[in-house]
Amino acid sequence: MKIAILGATGHLSKCAFWVFSKDPESEIFLFSRAADKLRQLELLRDFSTCKLHFENYKKFFENEYDVIFNGIGVWDTPGGKPSDIFATTEYFDNLILDYQKRHFDSVSIHISSGAAYAADYMQPVEKTTKTQLDINSIRTGDYYSIAKINSEAKHRAFEALNIVDIRLFGFFSRFMSLEYPYLLSAMINSIKTNSEFKAISENFWRDYIHLDDFSALLLGIASAGKINTAVDVRSSQPVSKDELIRLFVDNYGLKVCYDDSVAVSKTGVKPHYYSVLENAVYTPHYSSLQTVEDELMYFVGGKL
Repeated sequence: MKIAILGATGHLSKCAFWVFSKDPESEIFLFSRAADKLRQLELLRDFSTCKLHFENYKKFFENEYDVIFNGIGVWDTPGGKPSDIFATTEYFDNLILDYQKRHFDSVSIHISSGAAYAADYMQPVEKTTKTQLDINSIRTGDYYSIAKINSEAKHRAFEALNIVDIRLFGFFSRFMSLEYPYLLSAMINSIKTNSEFKAISENFWRDYIHLDDFSALLLGIASAGKINTAVDVRSSQPVSKDELIRLFVDNYGLKVCYDDSVAVSKTGVKPHYYSVLENAVYTPHYSSLQTVEDELMYFVGGKL
């Protein structure tokens, strides 16, 4: 199988490489906009048995791919502006669509988000969840949701092409950069620096898919045949902020102070930011808590 991974140095793309590179028969084309980042990727040759190519996007149409993984378009790109999400998403969407119009058997996998629901998340996402965007009062925090809605709508319009949007509500793995201002990265950084982690008193819930379940998801899509849909990515069970704090306090000595003035995210607390919708592609076997426990060892080593 030939796989193109766009945005190859990003978190999700590294996870996709981890999935597809396990097959020694795979041929993987890694794309990045920065030449220095491509040179960093050359180190992967020492850890992979499959055939690797390191390319810039000018050569995207020079090869044929069975699967295209689009890992570009995250919210918190360092140095980027919130409005950049529109042009970035549109550019790479069109690049991939142009390719698929010429190669009907290829399948593309796009990173979407639970933010595409643009709901208040007072309850978990389900079939009847309604978008709550105020079209007459668009906020900066809405840009990401709107970009993902636009992208998904365009993908559904090309129903003859094999396109899957995977809506992530949260993601944590050994490949995550601790530079991003996420809940788990903040907790890990507090452990590493022996500093207090500032938490709000209100409890909330998040969902983290295990890498083995993520592998089942990607491989299921790659082998699905004709497919054009969106999938809510979920673990077998979400985890609460209070459960995560107990895990970190009991096992890693995390120091916690409560401060309700702390900003949880750019888009608010989102009390139940996870989905209960099932799908026909994969069945999750690991809970969010199991995911965090398994991946934490790559950041902080063994427990106390």
